[in-house]
Amino acid sequence: MAAAWFCSYIPHAWAEQGVSPIIRKIEIVGNRRIDSGTILNKIASKVGEPLSMATLQQDIRAIYDTGGYFENVQVESEPVDGGVRLIYRIEEKPIISSITIEGNKELEEGKIRDALLSRIGSPYDLKRIKRDKEAVLKLYQNEGFYFAQIQSREEEDKNQNKQLTYKIDEGKKVIIGEIFLRGNEHIKAGEIKKRAMETKEHWMLSFLTSAGVFKREILDIDLERIKDYYYSHGYLEVKLGEPEILFAKPKRRTWDRFYEAFKGWGWAENEIAVTIPIFEGEQYRIGKMNFRGATAVPDEALRAGLSSKEGEVFSSETIRSDIKAIAHLFGEKGYAFTSVSPLTDLNHEARTVDLTWDVEEGNRVFIGEVNVIGNVRTRDNVIRRELRFREGDQYDIAKIDRSKVRIKNTGYFENVDVSTNRRAGEQVVDLDLKVKEQQTGSLSFGIGASSTQGLIGSFDIRQKNIFGTGREVDLSAVVGGEDSNFNLRFVEPWLFDREVSLGFNLFKTISDYDSFREESAGGSVTFGRALDEYSSGSIGFDYEDIKFTNVASNYDTNLTQTQSVFGVTLGWRRNTVDNILDPSRGYLARASAKFAGLLGDANFNKYYVSDRLFYQGPWKTTFSVGAEAGFVDVNSPQDIPVSEMFFLGGIESLRGYQYRSLGPRNFYGSLIGGRKLALANVEYNFPIIQSAGFKGFLFFDAGKTFDPVSETTITSYIEADTDGDGFADAVKAVRRPNLTDGEVLKKSWGIGFYWLSPAGPIKIVWANAINP
Repeated sequence: MAAAWFCSYIPHAWAEQGVSPIIRKIEIVGNRRIDSGTILNKIASKVGEPLSMATLQQDIRAIYDTGGYFENVQVESEPVDGGVRLIYRIEEKPIISSITIEGNKELEEGKIRDALLSRIGSPYDLKRIKRDKEAVLKLYQNEGFYFAQIQSREEEDKNQNKQLTYKIDEGKKVIIGEIFLRGNEHIKAGEIKKRAMETKEHWMLSFLTSAGVFKREILDIDLERIKDYYYSHGYLEVKLGEPEILFAKPKRRTWDRFYEAFKGWGWAENEIAVTIPIFEGEQYRIGKMNFRGATAVPDEALRAGLSSKEGEVFSSETIRSDIKAIAHLFGEKGYAFTSVSPLTDLNHEARTVDLTWDVEEGNRVFIGEVNVIGNVRTRDNVIRRELRFREGDQYDIAKIDRSKVRIKNTGYFENVDVSTNRRAGEQVVDLDLKVKEQQTGSLSFGIGASSTQGLIGSFDIRQKNIFGTGREVDLSAVVGGEDSNFNLRFVEPWLFDREVSLGFNLFKTISDYDSFREESAGGSVTFGRALDEYSSGSIGFDYEDIKFTNVASNYDTNLTQTQSVFGVTLGWRRNTVDNILDPSRGYLARASAKFAGLLGDANFNKYYVSDRLFYQGPWKTTFSVGAEAGFVDVNSPQDIPVSEMFFLGGIESLRGYQYRSLGPRNFYGSLIGGRKLALANVEYNFPIIQSAGFKGFLFFDAGKTFDPVSETTITSYIEADTDGDGFADAVKAVRRPNLTDGEVLKKSWGIGFYWLSPAGPIKIVWANAINP
């Protein structure tokens, strides 16, 4: 408009000649805060160039776009010798000199200010102020103050700037007393509320989680979730009506007596009832299934890989899973960009859905560059050596997924993600391997005291990715109490960048038992090697020098002989779990055989196996079952130190019993351990706060150790009265059983909590011994 008005000022002579005058001078008028040079740099019109209407329009838009500081821009011209002089008349917007928040009681002022676009020193802009009020209103509504009102007013100060005030009428928090579902005949209301709705009814402990606060935005999302839940159960014609929201008289609850006590904790008096009308329609099953466009993978293989089956109830959730499954099958064949579309054909009379899987394979591609992104401490080669593919290989999604699991299982990274970038005009994709590092080191120390163990001190420094090399070192010490130990451990997982590991361990331990003190010192060296993608083997050499002191007179001295033990241990491990710190599927199996007798005083063989299987259940739950078994092949108690026998008890063993407190005992009640071990447990893991990695679990344990190695009887000598005169006149030998051959099967159950914290896993367990 300003440019069109400007045309009337073009000198008549130039207009008649059809030529544009030359700009001889440009002036900026009216600006007070914005420097003229800044404005001149924004406009395209320049001195010495012909005047252009199109350029003037661009100039005006450019000035308006300069941070929103200008209220009005006009352009004028005056004829001068040889051309024209341009005058840009600028009217600046007032500046906001202060922002005041009034009426807020429930929300902190800082939180409200963070939601504002307007800032002190920024231009006064009505559109921005409108957005501010909408943002603050949404903030209040998300906190349950659904009827909050936000007003603004402004006053002009002595410098003609604006003093802005936001006046807030919070109203009362609106809570949901009840949620009614009307028309649901085939799916229970409780199931829908639990599985498909984030909106919850208010209850006594809602102040801990903010559940029960009414948020219309969340309710609208829930309506879509409910429809999808019905789609996942075959109700493809389901319809939901507009929710009915009515203020309701608070219903009488069994916990009403607590209402007033907790009212100040954020409870409100405005209680509503939400009713959601549902028309379910008929349930549909899958009719025929066909495939179209698939050539690289046979139809039989595609059909076998689907969870959807002909004749079963149609499920949108299963369909989504099958789309990924089909794309994954093609991804294993090198097709990185396969598109899968399920086409449906409803038969209303038969209530079936015919499915046609329309597949666009795309082209087979190869891997170009692999870029590692996000590793600050960890060296590139530590990540790249875990990859199951190389640059130039054919694209294989299975190998990429396996590589992600391997990298995550190192324990160095919180997140591992792979994105593909297709090169234009080439059948090549570059991969961006993005990692987010997590804390790998820890330092802990503590001191404590008890009436039974006295003063106890502990120290532990651990780093499992030292200097970003992937090497692990651990130095720990516990001094005082019944046990004192010192330990130094080092592991090189990739020796010379090959899948060969090297580890060594040095230790010294002092343990005070009821019947003796055991002091041991030694070390070990272990070599490991990958056998296949999921399995590894190892061989270890260890030496231990064991001494016993303070042996009780009633203890079997055959079990407390000073010994030097040299052993060779063969190990095997197979790991198919998806996440070593928080597994949900797969299994972890171990087996070991220790042979002692070639050197040293000991002569025994010790065998051990364990296995744990993980099954992923619905709703992010996990069920696991584990078993352990062991056997010591030894003939005489002089051939084995008591520490090599099997004991049970403790948080990593049979929970609910003290550490190493279960096993065969001698006649005097002292633990001597068993040659055989059997242990089994089941565990059910469920999320509590999924986003924070906080979970709970229920468990049941059962196990025993049995078959001790010791003399079966002992001979005791007592004074005896042989002539019946009431006085001892001889010494008599009496033979008694020396030991109990294992105890009954011990069982326990309990509950625990598990948090995958930034500092590492934290576990809290409450266990109850069933037969202590």
